[in-house]
Amino acid sequence: MVDELLEYLLWPAAQVGIIAALTELFKQTFIIKKELIPLIALGLGIICGTYVYGIVSKYGILKGVLLGVALGLASTG
Repeated sequence: MVDELLEYLLWPAAQVGIIAALTELFKQTFIIKKELIPLIALGLGIICGTYVYGIVSKYGILKGVLLGVALGLASTG
């Protein structure tokens, strides 16, 4: 039960926070147009989702990419 709680609730919430923080870091470090910030978050989400869910959790690359899209979009609000 604790494993399910971590896998389905806490890890995605933590990843959204990490993606939002990295996006803010990109925004503060580089001169980026406002219109590109959601694309950066989407790219970071795809990378994060593919790694964590596709490779580490062994759900498969396609599910990892789809979860990464959801994480990236959730981090932009």
